[in-house]
Amino acid sequence: MVRRFKKGFTLAELLTVVAIIAVLVAIAIPVFSSQLEKSRETVDLANIRSAYAQVMADAVSDGQDHKSAAIVLKQQKDGWQNASGAASLHGIAARTVGAPRANGKAYVEFIASLSEVVIHYGVPVPGDQAAVDALNFPEGSDAQIILLSLPEAERKALEEYEKSGETKVVGYLVNLNSDGSFSLTPRKDTQSFHEKSPWTIMGKNQHVPGGYIVAVMDGKVGSNLKYDPSSNTLKSTPYHIRNDKNNNYAEGINFDY
Repeated sequence: MVRRFKKGFTLAELLTVVAIIAVLVAIAIPVFSSQLEKSRETVDLANIRSAYAQVMADAVSDGQDHKSAAIVLKQQKDGWQNASGAASLHGIAARTVGAPRANGKAYVEFIASLSEVVIHYGVPVPGDQAAVDALNFPEGSDAQIILLSLPEAERKALEEYEKSGETKVVGYLVNLNSDGSFSLTPRKDTQSFHEKSPWTIMGKNQHVPGGYIVAVMDGKVGSNLKYDPSSNTLKSTPYHIRNDKNNNYAEGINFDY
């Protein structure tokens, strides 16, 4: 009697199959994650548009100059992954301030005096109004670049402050670049006796250091920027920040913008 043995898979063949499956999974997971993130963003975009409709309806019915609504974002990544969807918001907002962050918030504001809607992302800060005031200056001007940088600079200063564990006042020097990007330099003891114009704030005056100051104190954030709507001028005022064993004050800082 002849015995017949069934031939099975060799170890090499099994390893090859496992390797192929691993490659397919490695390809599929990022694609799935990307699509999942885009679906979250789709929900966020729909919620922002819905908030816009609510704000406009309330403004018409109540006749108030200022209306706002907040949206908790569902996206898990910073920034928009769906560029076309984000671009669609430009159809309802005169300007967007900052960029969305994972599990962050978006705020839709209607300013009746300007008949405009502004969308900004992150914790509300006094400088959010600066994004509206920036519309009064020519596109790409020093004053506009400065005002558009203020809301994000204040939010970043709040983040840095919370991470540091500091309890007293801290100033953050905002060093601006011509493209609107900036860096923050913390200062616990700093002062400036100069009243600076936008030209000087942007570092174009060789005799006076550029930049403006943002300060965090008692849970509040503010800056030394001052906008005068009557003359449509922007300047930074003198300031003095002191944080040591016996002192804790911030002179010249406007915590209400």
